[in-house]
Parts: sequence; structure tokens; C-alpha cells
Amino acid sequence: MMIHETDDYYKFSLINFNRPLCKKNLENLIKLNKTKNRFHLFPIVVDEYYNIIDGQHRFEACKKLEQPIHYVIDYSEQDHWESITEVNQAGKKHSVSDVYEMLLRSDDSYCLQIKPIARQYPEIPVGVLCHYFITNQTRTESVLKLMQTKDHKIINFDYRLQTLEAFVNVFGYFKITHAKSMLRLLTKLSQPNPNKYFRELTNKGFIPIKTWSSSSFKEAVVKYHNKGRHKKKISL
Repeated sequence: MMIHETDDYYKFSLINFNRPLCKKNLENLIKLNKTKNRFHLFPIVVDEYYNIIDGQHRFEACKKLEQPIHYVIDYSEQDHWESITEVNQAGKKHSVSDVYEMLLRSDDSYCLQIKPIARQYPEIPVGVLCHYFITNQTRTESVLKLMQTKDHKIINFDYRLQTLEAFVNVFGYFKITHAKSMLRLLTKLSQPNPNKYFRELTNKGFIPIKTWSSSSFKEAVVKYHNKGRHKKKISL
């Protein structure tokens, strides 16, 4: 591909669903290239209409430093979403929260369902909420991969939300931030009254609230269903 050069910043456009700019990443690029311009070594990638597929941080850094933009044009007919998610595997990889924000910008119906919950519970990282609500259809596909390929969905949304609310009421937010596997476990409990269920787990002494972890939570669930004994395994 031919590398082009221009000082016309206004011919380029950012794709609306791309992840937000990282202030720290942008500041580092500006600092590294302030005395010696290295941007020509890493040209940005645009489509034939100058929409930026890869390199939005480099583009913004060049603008702030008033340095020319070096770019290559991708004339392939590949979908923008697919291009962006693929090319970011080689750089700073997308996180679940990055893809969530991108899907929101593209009006994804499932992420729009999660949005008001993220606002209601700002103490819970949105990536954790995605791990909880997004259905992982196969064991070989991660939640991140499902979201990147738009093969994600939410099943039993109302029950999952009810269970999450009950969990927060009993155990608080701080337990959730480091217990993704336990949140997945919550979706398999199928308790008609999760608020009562969680309170029974604590009131009957199965979980010492101040010291429990996700593993002790799983152990408590098994003991509770076996009436305090470990003799029978329960698949969770």
C-alpha cells in the first residue's frame, strides 16, 4: 500500500462507534513524538472516504503537534466493525467495556438493556455487568469474542436483574468487583425469591459476610442445598 501524507486534518472522520480516546495513551504519544516525529513509521488506516479505521490516537496526536498525517487507504469492502475489532488485536486490545461502549454507539439492543443498570449501579464495573448478563453460548467463545462478533444475547433478563439486585442488597457492591465467576453462578441458581435465598445463606451461617470469597460462596451454596453437609456434589 502507498503511504500518503497530508496537512489537511479536516478530510478525516472518526467512526462513531469506535472506542473513546484514552487520554493517557494520547498524552504518551504526544510526549514521545514532540521532539522527533515517528508517525510516518506507523501510518493510520482509512477507508476510501477517509473514515479512520485504525489510528485515531495517532491522528489526534498529529493534530495537537501540528504534524502531517501519514495514512494508507484500505479499499476492501470489509465491514467497519469487523475491521476495527480485528486490527485492534495487534495493538491495545479491546476490553469488554471497550466493546460495550462501541456497541452502545451502534445502538446494540442488548447493551442498551445493560445501560440503565450501569447507571443505577455505578460501583459495579460495566465489564462485570456484561459478563453477568451476556450469554456465553459455547465454552470455546469468551464473552468478549461474542460481543466483538455480535453473536451475543441476553436470556432471562428480568430474572438476572432481580438476582443481581438481591445480591447487592445482601452482600454489597465491593464483593462484585472481583467475582465474575460467582456472578455467572448466580444465573444458574434458579431461585424464585433470590433476596430470601441470599439472606438464608447468611442468616444460617453458611457465609461469613466479612470474609467470604467467590469460592466460599460456591461452597456455601453446595452446603446449603445439602443441609450443611458436603456428601453430595451439586453441579453449578
